[in-house]
Amino acid sequence: MCMVMMSNQCNAAEVVPGGKLTDEQVTRFARLALDGIVREYPNKPSNVMVGRESVLSPQEMHPVFYGCFDWHSSVHGHWMLVRLLKLYPQASVAGEIRELLDAQLTADKLQVEAEYFDAKENRSFERTYGWAWTLRLAAELKEWDDPDAQRWAKNLEPLESRIVELTKAYLPRLTYPIRTGVHPDTAFALGQMLDYARVVNNEELESLITTYSREKYLSDRSYPSRFEPSGEDFFSTAWNEADLMRRVLGEQEFAEWLEQFLPDLDDANSDAANLLNPAEVSDLTDPKIVHLVGLNLRALAGDVLCLPAHENWLRAMSDERPVANPELRRRWRFGPGFVVTAAFIGPGTVITAGRAGALYGYSLLWTLLLAVLATIVLQEMAGRLGLVARRGLAAAISDSIQSAWARRMAALLVLSAIVLGNTAYQTGNLMGAGMGFSILCGAPAQVGAVVLGSVVLLLLGIGGSIRQLMNLLIVVVVLMSIAFVGTALLVRPEAAQLATGAATFRLPEGSVLTAMALIGTTVVPYNLFLHARVVQERWSESDALGESLRESRIDTLLAVALGGLVTMAILVTAAVAYAGDVVAYAGGAEGTIVASDLAQQLEPLLGAKGKYLFAAGLLAAGFTSAVTAPLAAGYVVAESINRPSPRVAKAAAMAVALLGTILAAASGKSPQATIVFAQAANGLLLPLVAVFLLWTMNRRELLGQYCNNRVLNVAALAVVGIAAALGVKTLVSLAY
Repeated sequence: MCMVMMSNQCNAAEVVPGGKLTDEQVTRFARLALDGIVREYPNKPSNVMVGRESVLSPQEMHPVFYGCFDWHSSVHGHWMLVRLLKLYPQASVAGEIRELLDAQLTADKLQVEAEYFDAKENRSFERTYGWAWTLRLAAELKEWDDPDAQRWAKNLEPLESRIVELTKAYLPRLTYPIRTGVHPDTAFALGQMLDYARVVNNEELESLITTYSREKYLSDRSYPSRFEPSGEDFFSTAWNEADLMRRVLGEQEFAEWLEQFLPDLDDANSDAANLLNPAEVSDLTDPKIVHLVGLNLRALAGDVLCLPAHENWLRAMSDERPVANPELRRRWRFGPGFVVTAAFIGPGTVITAGRAGALYGYSLLWTLLLAVLATIVLQEMAGRLGLVARRGLAAAISDSIQSAWARRMAALLVLSAIVLGNTAYQTGNLMGAGMGFSILCGAPAQVGAVVLGSVVLLLLGIGGSIRQLMNLLIVVVVLMSIAFVGTALLVRPEAAQLATGAATFRLPEGSVLTAMALIGTTVVPYNLFLHARVVQERWSESDALGESLRESRIDTLLAVALGGLVTMAILVTAAVAYAGDVVAYAGGAEGTIVASDLAQQLEPLLGAKGKYLFAAGLLAAGFTSAVTAPLAAGYVVAESINRPSPRVAKAAAMAVALLGTILAAASGKSPQATIVFAQAANGLLLPLVAVFLLWTMNRRELLGQYCNNRVLNVAALAVVGIAAALGVKTLVSLAY
């Protein structure tokens, strides 16, 4: 209880105006901890005894954290002393604090503390309250630029690492969060652990905690506050949950969530107002009833009870996330939508759109418009999933399936189709880029493929953050758009014919598979996985969710529309270049268009500039897709094996990029031959992924108020139908 009192007073010193402690107060609080952490008895050990050898004194079991009545209070007491020393280094008691901490936090002693958790019967020891305070102590030390603190932090690392690993193993198994006003409360521990994860930049632990918090708490509504407090509470489980969610959500989303979690908080006669009333403590001598003193002191120190209104509480609880002026709207920025565009405009798009234009003129332009609309619908949902749930599509698919066997099978299907398919795509991307390189430089396409593959590996390996890659891809997409659209403008297509092709829904004889292929080259399954992940890099959790969603939708709309315009430009260029002359088209209706032939065909119309402009666009298309395909595969691997860390994703992405480069170097065939497997995977995977995405976007426990509405569901169902038809047609064409 003393630890609770001290921690609240010490925290209040930073957040309450005029809350600095006097030297006398610092000494009083420090004395409680200085005396407590070395007082072995009385003691309440929580160990499990497996034999006579388990009968040990507290200090024999725990050479550091043996005092203060129990283990977690001792950890808390050590944190308290570190905090006081950090805030008041000139206090008269500072030398004594430093001397005791130096004697306590030694490498040998802390190694014993870490090894205590190795025994099977001890792995749940102090779960999760003591774990949380251990990580809070570690964070406090790591944040302090003091030589002694850095040495103590280093000594603590074995125990710190053990607690992190135990947390990562435990949290996925905790089906139901523990909601109580005492030590085991899950929300309190997660709030402390999340702070730690952000201090030490442990993205894997941060993602695990934020994902779990959204899954378990986001849909909570109308908390039954009339049941608080219980007779022995030193926490309010309602405020613990709110304190966690203000860390997880952006300020606007948090405000909206809080309104539903604690409605009528400002109404003094409401049930929620019960949380603002101090608890009555009937017996200060009872060791459990006195917990209520801690509940009151914790609130009075700056969290809740001294603030009568909801808005004040929101301001006080959002010290890490200042509430922005809601009238100020951020300027829109280029974002992940352009990464999606970079991904779907690859050599396959050039080949397919070129084939459609060469064989059927402008007749299939309407198909591209349909494909663009379908892509916007699906990509908007994927982006919304990433921003609201802060998780990728592979993880969301896994979460949607209750059966462990079915979940493993779904993960295996997604993993194999995306990874193997993207490896095949990668080979084709590099070969297509190699063709553009060959036209521009005269070197063999294989040489260009290897050069560009090496550049991609370099970018993925040491090229910086995903945001930097994203910015590079945006620049290349703009240049590629200029190349292809510029070429289309130079050939001067007939406006009337363009309008007829875009507005007339007809399929010329023999064009069904080509029309389906145009949709397939635009609606790409791996882009859904990529988009859900990359939006999290562009917009952080601290951004207002409403603004992030608005910007993401604008980004998706403009980027996909630009991608559709580029694809249409390729179709139009081919239509004008061949002008319906099927004989001039390489291989006729049963053959495949070769991008280099199309570049050559443009030369009589536009001279050398047309040939080289088109080749530059082809090079850019291959390059951008060669970066995004491995990225998407890496994210899917990390999520499918439940290891959403950047290192795992990067390793998988580089493996796909390396294998694609090797296959491209060894291949002497057209890039179209290398993506046959990818087409088959697309045919099977696209409708399946679309169904899973639609299902996920209707999970209220995951997305809360941001689930699909009826209009979006109707649009998405139409896209699923198109995707299913596309899949059947593609598989049939490959089979026959």
